[in-house]
Amino acid sequence: MAEEIKRKLRNVQVWLTDHEARLDAHAGVIEDHTTRIITLEETVAGLLIPRRLPMSSSTYEYKIYAEPIVGTPLTVRVKAETDKEAVKKAEKMFNTQLVKTEILSKHGTEKSSSPQLLVPTIMEKTARFMEEKYKRVPEAIHAHDLTRCSQKRVMEEQYPELAEKTLFEPSVQIGEALHTFVEALPTIDTAQKVFERTVNRHLVVGKPDITTEEAVYNLKFRRRLYDRPLEHDVLRASIYAWLARKPYGHIVYLNPREFREWVVSPVTTETVLYLIEHPKSPRWDWECRLCPFKGYCPLMLPLRRSRSGQEVEYEWH
Repeated sequence: MAEEIKRKLRNVQVWLTDHEARLDAHAGVIEDHTTRIITLEETVAGLLIPRRLPMSSSTYEYKIYAEPIVGTPLTVRVKAETDKEAVKKAEKMFNTQLVKTEILSKHGTEKSSSPQLLVPTIMEKTARFMEEKYKRVPEAIHAHDLTRCSQKRVMEEQYPELAEKTLFEPSVQIGEALHTFVEALPTIDTAQKVFERTVNRHLVVGKPDITTEEAVYNLKFRRRLYDRPLEHDVLRASIYAWLARKPYGHIVYLNPREFREWVVSPVTTETVLYLIEHPKSPRWDWECRLCPFKGYCPLMLPLRRSRSGQEVEYEWH
C-alpha cells in the first residue's frame, strides 16, 4: 500500500515538473488584477491551473493628476490599455521628474471583440445615480457637513475629480446598493424627504435614508462592527432627528455577518448652531488618514493612530 502511494506521488511530481514552465507563465496572470476569463484545465492534488483565453485589448481614456518637482501641477489626458502604461505616458509629457501621479478617472474609448463586462457599467451607473440623488442644495448647510471635517467641503469644490472618484469605491457602491434594497421593501414606509430648518439665518438641510412617522433612519455599510456606533454616525443621526423634528434617530449598521441597530435622541438647536459657528478641521482625529484629499489639503495634519472603537459617552448640549 505504501509503495502504491509513493508511486502516485512520484507521478504527481513528474506532472508538476513537466508543467513548471506553464506554471511560471501563469504566475503573472494570477497576480494581475485585471479582468480575465479562465477555464479549469486540470485538477491534480487540489491544484487548479487557469488558462487565460485570448482577448483583444481595449483602449481607455485616462485623466491623470501629475505634480512635477518644478512647475505647476496639471491634470492630463492620455489613452492607454493599462493603468501602468497610462502613468508612463503621463510622465513622458513632463521634462522633469514627477513627485506624484494619481489616476482620477478611466473610461473606455474603443470597442473591442472582448466580452462585454458588466461591472464597469454597474459602477458608472451607480456613481451617476448617487450624484443625482445627493445633489447639493445651493446656499445651504448640509447635515453631513456638520459631522465631518469643515475643510473637506472646500476641497470637494477645488478638486471635483477626486470627489467624484470616491463614488466609484466598492464599499460606497455596496452601501448604496443596500440602501436601495431596503428602501424598495414594500413593508417599510421609505419616503425619502429633504428636511429644512433655519438657525440664525443659516439654512440647514438633510435627507435621512428612511423617514417614518416616529423616527429617521441612517443606514451604513460597515466592514467591521463595534459594541457601540461610531461617534460621527451618532452625531449625524441625532442631527437628522432634530432636522426632521422626530423624537428618535436610528443608526443601522449592515454587514455581511450581522445587522446592528441603535437609537439616539435629537441634538439641540444650540448644538447645531455651535457646530455651524465653530468649524473644525479635522473634526475627528482619524479623518486625515482616510481623506481622499490628504495629498492636497493645506491643513493636512500628521497622521495619528486611529481611535476607532474607543468607547465615548455621547452627550449633546
